[in-house]
Amino acid sequence: MKQRMEMKRLFMISVVALSTCIGCHSFRKGDVESVVNTFHQAHQTHDWETVRSMVASPLREEKSAAQWSKENEKFTIVSWKIIRVEPTEAITNQTGKTFKTVKVPMDMVVKQKDDPEPRKLKGHTDYWMLVDGKWQWYYTGYPVD
Repeated sequence: MKQRMEMKRLFMISVVALSTCIGCHSFRKGDVESVVNTFHQAHQTHDWETVRSMVASPLREEKSAAQWSKENEKFTIVSWKIIRVEPTEAITNQTGKTFKTVKVPMDMVVKQKDDPEPRKLKGHTDYWMLVDGKWQWYYTGYPVD
């Protein structure tokens, strides 16, 4: 029992140390929230140039602003609310460069073009990475949190 308690204590110390380390590397919740809000405001107003500028490369180069527009004009974001900002495991690209990442679960309501009623998206989560000091979107998923 005593050994189990000690293992639990060491685990908690490790978690605190890891979160402190993640937090000390340009990860400020307010910075991420501001970027996420700007991104979704641009989506809401169909400002595809701004949306595209906030997408991580090479995803950004895969589509023109016109392509983003065509794919995303099928719906309009009615509202969103950030639930939390959580650090996630860093990403290392093919050249060996490592990027800090966060996930941002949100409550989001969208209106489909052909649907008269807005609907809440269950489990909407955005994933962001820090690239050269700027948070950039790289994925939206719908995990069961």
